[in-house]
Amino acid sequence: MTTTGFMPDIQLSNVILNMYCKCGSLSNARQFFDAMKERDMISWTLMLGGYTKKGRSKEGFELYEQSQVAGVRCDRIMYVSIVSICASLGDVRKGKAVHTDIKKAGIATDVILESNLVHMYAKCGSMKLAHEVFDKMVERNVVSWNAMIAGLAQNGDTEVAFELFQQMQHENVQPDRITFTSLLGACASPEALKLGHWIHAKIIKAGLEADVHVGTSLVSMFAKCGSTQDARKVFDKMVVRNVVSWNAMINGYAEHGQCDDAIEIFHLMQHKGFKPNSGTFIGLLKACAKHTSVQKTGWGPARSIPAALGSDFKQGQWVHANIIQAGLETDLRVGNALINMFVKCGSIQDAQRVFDKMEVRDVISWTAMIEGYAEHGPFGKAKEVFRQMQCNGIEPDLVTFICLIKACANQASLQEARWVHSIIEVAGFGSDLRVATSMVHMYAKCGSVIDARSIFNKMDEQDLATWNAMIVGLAQHGYGREALQHFHQMILEGLCPNGLTYLGVLSACGHAGFVDEGLGYFFSMSKDYSISPTVEHFGCMVDLLGRAGELDEAEDFVNKMPQTPGAAVWGSLLGACRLHGNVRLAEVVARFLLGFDPQNAAVYVSLAHIYANANLWDKATPLKKLMEERGIKEAGLS
Repeated sequence: MTTTGFMPDIQLSNVILNMYCKCGSLSNARQFFDAMKERDMISWTLMLGGYTKKGRSKEGFELYEQSQVAGVRCDRIMYVSIVSICASLGDVRKGKAVHTDIKKAGIATDVILESNLVHMYAKCGSMKLAHEVFDKMVERNVVSWNAMIAGLAQNGDTEVAFELFQQMQHENVQPDRITFTSLLGACASPEALKLGHWIHAKIIKAGLEADVHVGTSLVSMFAKCGSTQDARKVFDKMVVRNVVSWNAMINGYAEHGQCDDAIEIFHLMQHKGFKPNSGTFIGLLKACAKHTSVQKTGWGPARSIPAALGSDFKQGQWVHANIIQAGLETDLRVGNALINMFVKCGSIQDAQRVFDKMEVRDVISWTAMIEGYAEHGPFGKAKEVFRQMQCNGIEPDLVTFICLIKACANQASLQEARWVHSIIEVAGFGSDLRVATSMVHMYAKCGSVIDARSIFNKMDEQDLATWNAMIVGLAQHGYGREALQHFHQMILEGLCPNGLTYLGVLSACGHAGFVDEGLGYFFSMSKDYSISPTVEHFGCMVDLLGRAGELDEAEDFVNKMPQTPGAAVWGSLLGACRLHGNVRLAEVVARFLLGFDPQNAAVYVSLAHIYANANLWDKATPLKKLMEERGIKEAGLS
């Protein structure tokens, strides 16, 4: 119509505009809107509503600003759309400005508009302003209560959210599915499991257990609270399920590393005729990645222990094949999850192949590759990927820099450490707690305690991970006394140590030869802080006592270890036997070590040296002959 020069009257124009908006063709709607010679309140409201429904909030707010310049007097319906746009933007400044406009215009607010204002302020994170609107409401319905409860739950005010839920019922307002899904969203830790069961009972009483949205939220809640058994019970009882329900169960298993169970649900999902989507495959990939062993460190991201390309890797490859079959390999989020899975399973080559095939990459894609090379090497490749990332115009984020720091730490190159430090300062991340902590660890790993100490002392705040990084770094480089001083200073500042702290403390005692102090710290772990000593803690004590020549006590510690000691512990004790010439214990230790590896040349050589130093040639000569028979080289044996 616009090409012929004919423009219909305002009423017909609004009908056409509404048609474009309802059909989702916003580009045509906006073109028609701009060409309209005359617009009324309905025209502006329709166009705003179109932007709101399509989630194009930025354009919607710009249109509202144009309406104000054009002198349009907005009505209540139009303001409902504008407030919803502000909620989507999460911009409290814009939201407050619109609220002020509503007051200035003298709009008679009702429960719908006021509920939208509560929701808007809650989404913007301003619960104080949300409370102010809510408390002044003359009339409240279930939507008003839900907006307030959801806001409190999303902003971490779980206790207040449940108080409001109780108040809601006292005022005879019946909760609906949105009320319960909001409350369930607030339960996301093992401590909240009991509360989750209480909500479940309320849901059953309200007759909403069969609702697919409520059921799916229950599955997610129980999984997040650590009970995949309860999640599965709810899932199996669901009369109606959708793809989101299946994904919730898969993700629940994934979070707990239950890869086989996640794949079982996937097979069942397909058998029931449901088509998996990107969320399904992301959950499966997460399950394969999570199932690999993860060793938590006190700084930076968790360090993955590759699964030696075992069952997790094979399952990951199988999921990859299904992704290709489903035509989702080019999906950005799926691609990122694939890279992460292959990295966690230890196959950096497969991760690189997925990365190279990606049509679109974001900061997560690049960071995942940097982390992969930081974990598995070659470490210099992490820097190369970082350089490529910059050339492609992708801005690194905090996690990118932490992964790059890890690569430099594992490379143990002081030059590379100083390079990454300089670019972090330029990028403005140097003052971030996690980044600074990672740099303390990096410099310690690169042998520069001076640089590690300098960063530590300049930090505005230090958390437990920071203190651990400094204590361990000092201990590893022989600054035993200073490490212990840091430990006591940390305690004075009100921080409670953890197992890693004590590994640093015991290591410091070992390097410095503080036997009595080491024993005192070891026993204080459980007595003062309820920390159960691990194999690593016992290993530190064996090393400490062995270095000091207290071999009987060291043997006693080995016998008291909560788990079977590994080769590293026995090797440390054998070294102490050689240092102090303890033949009896050396023979005991050698038997254990040869049980791990009968061809371990170092054991034979150490034992032969111990015999020779004790002039026990009747034992040294047969041992040498046994080595020759087993084809073990005599390197180091004279």
